[in-house]
Amino acid sequence: MVSYYYHRKDKGRLWCEDSLTATLFDNLKHLPSNILWEVLKKSLTSGNLPSDSGELQSISFWDKWDATDTTNTNFVEPDVFLRFENLDLLVEAKRYDSGQQKDYQISNEINSYFNEYGKEDKTFFFLQLGGLQDKDDFEKDIKEANKNKFTMYKATWTSFLEQIVKKYEEYSAQNDAFSKSYCRILQDIIHGFELHQFFKKSWLKDLKSSKINIEKFNHYQYLENMPSVKSLSLIPQTKINITTFKFFQYGK
Repeated sequence: MVSYYYHRKDKGRLWCEDSLTATLFDNLKHLPSNILWEVLKKSLTSGNLPSDSGELQSISFWDKWDATDTTNTNFVEPDVFLRFENLDLLVEAKRYDSGQQKDYQISNEINSYFNEYGKEDKTFFFLQLGGLQDKDDFEKDIKEANKNKFTMYKATWTSFLEQIVKKYEEYSAQNDAFSKSYCRILQDIIHGFELHQFFKKSWLKDLKSSKINIEKFNHYQYLENMPSVKSLSLIPQTKINITTFKFFQYGK
């Protein structure tokens, strides 16, 4: 499905929060549970998940849960619900990386989780994915509004993409059948992110340095009309005003 859209078979498609959410988790679920969990852990902007989640038992999208003790009338609809052997993880996803998460919505989803699964007394985590109002660990209002025990975590789409790219590069360097299959899954996620205007990036600090032979500068077209250059001191200098540079925020 990602390939269909990636190769522009549906040019008029409007990419939204739900399609971005499915792009990530519908592909991540095909990876072994330990790899999925590692990506989750390393994508967090706050907090630290347990080292072991156990096997992924189920994943569901947009369930309709009991709305008792919430501000909703009929039901509560969380985005993604992952049930692992050792814990439950509920994800509320937003389209962009900042400014969209709502305390009342999160509180509703936490209450509705306990309406549905509270009797199981399972370790429960809540993840804000994208739309972050801040990156602090502690959500005072939400924690005080809910009597049940849970832990809040946060991540951005950008931080997820960074970890996906790192995993892809890690497995690309290997040549076994499993690594190749993991790369195919991870590549689909990267393509899906690109469709939603989230792109992998290279930092200046990570770029490899290159040596320039100044004796060969006169071979380039932009120096063809200049005398043969033997020294950098002979190259006309240009001042750059660094304040004119603009850096774009992904996903906006």
